[in-house]
Amino acid sequence: MATAPTALFQRRFATALLPWVIAGAGLALYLVTLNHWVTLQSVGVVAQTAGWQWIPDLTRPLLYLVLAPFKLLPEALIPPALNVFNAVLAALVLALLARSVALLPHDRTADQRALEPDENGLLSGRLAWLPPALACAGIGLQISFWENATAMTGEMLDLLLIAYVIRSLLEFRVDGRHRWIYRAAFLYAAGMTNNWALVGLAPVFLVAILWIKGISFFHGQFIARLIGWGLAGLVFYLVLPVIQSFADVGRIPFWDALREQLLAQKRALGATWGFFKDNYRVVVLAAPSLLPLAFIALRWRSSFGDNSPLGILITKFIFHLVHALFLGVGLLVLFSPPWSPRQIVPGMPFLLHYYLCALTAGYCAGYFLVIGRAAFAGRRVKPIVKMAGLTALAAPVLLLLIVPPALLARNWALIQLNNRRLLEDYARRTAEHIPAAPAMVLSDDPRLLAVMRAYLVRTGEAKNTLFYDTRLAGMTDYHRAQVRQQPGWPATFAGFTNNVQIRPLYLIGFLLEQSQTRSLCYLQPSFGYYFERFNLQPRGTAYPLAVASTNDFRNPRPGAEVVALNEQFWAGFDTEARPALERGLVDEDAPITPAWKAKLYGKLHLTAERNYTAEALAGVYSRAATHWAVEMQKLGQWEAAAAHLRRALDLFPANIAAEMNLEFNETHRAGKPAPGAISKSIEDRFGRYPDWNAVINNCGPFDDPRFTFEQARVFLQGGNYRQALHHFLRAAELEPTSLTARLWLADVWIQLNRPAEALALVADLRTRAAQFGLNPTNEHQVVRVEAAARFRAGETDAARGLLERALARPGAPDELRLAATQLYLQHGLFAEAVAQFDQALAKDPKDVLSHANRGYACLQLNRTADALQSLDRALELDSRNNVVRLNRAIARYRAGRYAEARADYEELLAASPDAFQAHFGLGEVALALQDNAEALKHYERYLRTAPRQTAEYLQVSNRVVELRARR
Repeated sequence: MATAPTALFQRRFATALLPWVIAGAGLALYLVTLNHWVTLQSVGVVAQTAGWQWIPDLTRPLLYLVLAPFKLLPEALIPPALNVFNAVLAALVLALLARSVALLPHDRTADQRALEPDENGLLSGRLAWLPPALACAGIGLQISFWENATAMTGEMLDLLLIAYVIRSLLEFRVDGRHRWIYRAAFLYAAGMTNNWALVGLAPVFLVAILWIKGISFFHGQFIARLIGWGLAGLVFYLVLPVIQSFADVGRIPFWDALREQLLAQKRALGATWGFFKDNYRVVVLAAPSLLPLAFIALRWRSSFGDNSPLGILITKFIFHLVHALFLGVGLLVLFSPPWSPRQIVPGMPFLLHYYLCALTAGYCAGYFLVIGRAAFAGRRVKPIVKMAGLTALAAPVLLLLIVPPALLARNWALIQLNNRRLLEDYARRTAEHIPAAPAMVLSDDPRLLAVMRAYLVRTGEAKNTLFYDTRLAGMTDYHRAQVRQQPGWPATFAGFTNNVQIRPLYLIGFLLEQSQTRSLCYLQPSFGYYFERFNLQPRGTAYPLAVASTNDFRNPRPGAEVVALNEQFWAGFDTEARPALERGLVDEDAPITPAWKAKLYGKLHLTAERNYTAEALAGVYSRAATHWAVEMQKLGQWEAAAAHLRRALDLFPANIAAEMNLEFNETHRAGKPAPGAISKSIEDRFGRYPDWNAVINNCGPFDDPRFTFEQARVFLQGGNYRQALHHFLRAAELEPTSLTARLWLADVWIQLNRPAEALALVADLRTRAAQFGLNPTNEHQVVRVEAAARFRAGETDAARGLLERALARPGAPDELRLAATQLYLQHGLFAEAVAQFDQALAKDPKDVLSHANRGYACLQLNRTADALQSLDRALELDSRNNVVRLNRAIARYRAGRYAEARADYEELLAASPDAFQAHFGLGEVALALQDNAEALKHYERYLRTAPRQTAEYLQVSNRVVELRARR
């Protein structure tokens, strides 16, 4: 038996000295494995600290304050400095965990109370250090904790706060000093302002205080102080709203910022509740963490009502079994099994969950150390009791010998990949192909943009390079912020005092201006309005931009030099970067080696640990490989393209574009005909992506005639005519006899004001009518296209004659009649349009569209009475059609029926308060009635909501000046 001084030293070592020993060991480990740069998870914090992000983060005030001093450092030093500081935070978390485990009460069961002599139930004895060591080793080597300990993500600060709260509650249980509870209340409330999860767990915190305090919780003075300290912590909610209300750029009024901060937490809680409710996930999360703590909180009797020896024995067995289960599950969770949070919710760290599991494991290890003392409780111990006691003592020791090395072996390589290789290798390979400064780097992905900026800052190549976030560039505040943050940023849009949306045309002009003095380079194969004036030039994972020709709308193909450069890039990737990348990818079908490891993983239901950095970068490389494969197919190099597509699928099996492209590639090389229309089963495979844009963004472009055609239609709907043209041209090239592709292609040529090319297509269709399946049933489609082209070419008589002849034929389809009326309306042939509408209404008097369009055409012909007749009928058939109502209001105004016109305009405003056309109309009505004050009111509202730089806007502006002068 240990002497009193020895027992005191053992207890003080476990509770006071051991936490700092563990913290020192943890700090050493994290400094050795420290990320000296950024990760995909930490780059956002680095960007915020370095001032690269102008949009305020209203969700983490404590993190903002804690990291504020790091803003004073040079940009290149910020990432490593943040990571070192974060490693210190992680070490402090381990110290708090060790202290908390040492303070856990071991007087919950009758056996513990009989075998543990400490008056506070604290674990004593020579092995009192073991539970804290096991708990800290378990969480310290757990992959999510380790990742967040070696790179600043902000998660460790949140965990440090809650770890101190738990420690404070346990300290109060031992010494009864209320300052511990007040500290806990202050820090928990402060943590709520920084972490929405603590808002959801607030009832658990309050119940814990109530449980520890008991009936004395309801003392008035205590409650008042508790509330006071809690409110003091909640003051941090005000920090960021106050700062943002005084910001020069992106200023947000205080109450708006505070409301947005609270709403953001509400949305996060709502989304989390929606994700976890009514399914197994909430059980999976609660079972290893909250449930054991609830069990530990109770003091249990020696039996469940049956005080017989058998009843007591059964009760003891149940307690032993439950503690063994909690210990096993708590430790197994640290290995990230398929039912752990890391696997269920990829990308979210759930550090608090793992912390509570480690705390539970530490307690249960201590439980078995206490129970094991029964083997030495007296001289006449039964052999079976002694054997059970020795087993209970040996289990925690064996776990300490097994769990840390197992976690180290499982996670070491992954940490090394994340912190030493993967992201830095991607950045280096990309930077090699970014044009030399002066340059501008553009990206649709803010993370990739921040990664490349951090890399170029680190290598000293960021000077005279601008970084352009395409998601935010449409706001003037973004440009105001960049003028201050990035030297050399043009002040084109910096003169706006209010945050105004910039039209795409002006953004294109901005980049065109920059292209005269800087090289532009995209970080992904993108699409959208910028590419109406720029062409991508692929260079591995970098994409320099070239100004597109205004005369030749076709997309240029890569030259021999570009092909050689890209082939060299991908060859180097396969030999140098790909092996390391694939080590981080989990192939569920690949066998786990060696055999003993596979057998062990099978028994524990474990899989290889997922590396989310590797998965994210694999998606980036896969998209780039798909894009280059498409370029190679356009050059006719189908064999080489197939290799690139297979690489893309190997890296990212869910790349639907690569899958479809490879399928068509193999069909083409086999000399088989192109597949038919897109089947429902193929569309169903897009399930993980909300739309075509998301597919292209994540997977890359299609080069299959079916998908290329659909992709072209998406571009056309978005007004991206040049890109639509490229894809319709490619669809026609891949499927040479497709009539549909050529008709759509002709339409795009017309939209681009190139009617000669459209007419050439029509002539080719008529020349090779048999090849394209042209016949009397589809001839009207060609007629429509030809008429539209001739109208655009200024051949109005020829177009009108073509349509009249086609419409005069017996059985002319309604589709042609509808197309003809649209063309008539577009080109001012309103009388011809009215004649067609009359014929349509003779067939179907309830045709709302024909009534509405006839009314509009009559309005243009100044046939106001006819217009009102048609518009009245259209509204009788469809009273919610606001376009028709607007036209009727105009017609009533022209007819001098001002009261009726005003009623229509007011109904439009009731449906849409910002309908500027209605304000204009009401102003006109008021002016006609000589109500200048009412006219001025509506004209001023018009100016606030209407698009500027129109003749009407200028007219109204002049009227406002005149009306104000009359007052």
